[in-house]
Amino acid sequence: MKMSSHKLTTVISFISGKGGVGKTALAAATGKLLALLGHKVLLIDSDLVTHGLTFLLGFRGRKPGILEFYSANVEAIKKQGPKEIRSLAQAMSEVVICAHDNNLHFIQSASRPSLKYAKIVSEQPNLLNNLLGLLIQEIANSGKYEFVLVDAQAGPVSAVFPVVSASQKTVIVMEPDPVTVYATQNAVDELKDYLPKESFYLINKLSVGEASGYHAIEQFLKILNHLPPIPFDFQVRKSFMFRRIPLDDEKPTAFMFGIMQMLADLVPELGPEISRMEKRCREIVLGPTMKGIREAEKEAEELAAQRVRLEKMINEAASGQMKYSAIRNLLLPVMAAISFVFISLNIVFDVDLQTTLIGLSLSIFYVFLLWFGLGRKKSPLERDRHTLEVNLAMLEEKMYSIRARAESYRNLMVSTTSELMLGRDEDKQ
Repeated sequence: MKMSSHKLTTVISFISGKGGVGKTALAAATGKLLALLGHKVLLIDSDLVTHGLTFLLGFRGRKPGILEFYSANVEAIKKQGPKEIRSLAQAMSEVVICAHDNNLHFIQSASRPSLKYAKIVSEQPNLLNNLLGLLIQEIANSGKYEFVLVDAQAGPVSAVFPVVSASQKTVIVMEPDPVTVYATQNAVDELKDYLPKESFYLINKLSVGEASGYHAIEQFLKILNHLPPIPFDFQVRKSFMFRRIPLDDEKPTAFMFGIMQMLADLVPELGPEISRMEKRCREIVLGPTMKGIREAEKEAEELAAQRVRLEKMINEAASGQMKYSAIRNLLLPVMAAISFVFISLNIVFDVDLQTTLIGLSLSIFYVFLLWFGLGRKKSPLERDRHTLEVNLAMLEEKMYSIRARAESYRNLMVSTTSELMLGRDEDKQ
């Protein structure tokens, strides 16, 4: 029993006004998210020029791609009428599908990269585009998949027209810069008669610094609905190097949270499922983050208390220094006066020299004792003053490190929550 394509199979195409905006990564990540939610998904690489999605998922040499099938049957296609070509598209749908994961399958543009395909694409573009459109329709009508996601060629080229015509929803991907905005406007103008009613534009790679200009872009493209923007994430670019879809529900990132928010608006009926996954992912990300903040702040408080104790000890040492200095400064003149008295007695009263020398010796001894004795035996705290100051400097450096770590946790928490809501808060008001 076949399922109705309009009710049970949703075809979503991802297009763009120019290349390099992240269209392929978004299509692949959206497909993987749908698969993780338990839906059966088919990804189609209809970019028969750059093969971006096929490169990301890996060329499968044992399975023919769209171009191999077309190349092997091009002469038959030229001779057949519309009915026969549709039958050929149906046959094609049964041989070109590759398995990627349990719920995620894909159709590659070609089984291996080759320059000869550029000639195939340019020779009979209308025949190839017609076959591509029929292939999408046949797969949708077969009822094998709940979602069919198509990564289209960049720009308003002829290969995009059959893709958007066969779609129930279209996502127009762009970046927040004037060049991309102009290219997107041009693509929309060219495709406006073919775009489905549920067409949305999506700002990708949005940084916090660019958020202020986001709403200006919204006004510029009033003719289309818009989806929540996707934050910039360097790991997405890195994933292409390793041919890995940039989405992992065990290690959720800001990019994944953005994809979930986008999909919730694109397919509203999936809202409850996405909310449950989002809650679980938030616990994975924000749970350790909040714990890290608490630990960092607790350690910072302990260091601050230790700093207070050290400063108190240093102040006590400084106070002791002042006390001993005052005593020394007071007794030194006294001993000098006593010495002067002994000398005067010797001169005025003719005290014998031996007694005078004994008095002077005692005076010098007491002066030596005051200067070197009290000066050195100020207090244990005073002796350790330098050590305490070194420890304090080290603690201040450690406190700075802890506070920086706590701030990085807060930044992570913000980047995965509130910043992803750009463009949504104003919509709700």
